[in-house]
Amino acid sequence: MPIYEFRCKKRHTFELMQSLKKRTATAKCPKCGNRGERQLSAFAIVGSSDFSSDSGDFGNLDDMGDDDFDMGGMGGDDFGF
Repeated sequence: MPIYEFRCKKRHTFELMQSLKKRTATAKCPKCGNRGERQLSAFAIVGSSDFSSDSGDFGNLDDMGDDDFDMGGMGGDDFGF
C-alpha cells in the first residue's frame, strides 16, 4: 500500500497509508484538524543486504551544456524558437 504525504493550511506535514482504490486528495491533519492536501512526493527504493550501492560512474557531468544536446535533425525553428 502506498504512503501519501499531506500538508495542511497551517503547514503541518503528515503521511497516510492508503490503498490505490481508496486514496483521497485531502485528509484530516492529526495536529490541528484542518484538511491537508496530498503532495507530490519522491519515492525511495529500499534494497536488501544483497543490493549493490554502486550507482555507476557517469563521468564529469559539469561538461554537459546546451551545445551537447542533439535534437535528432530538427532545428529550433521547427519548434517556434
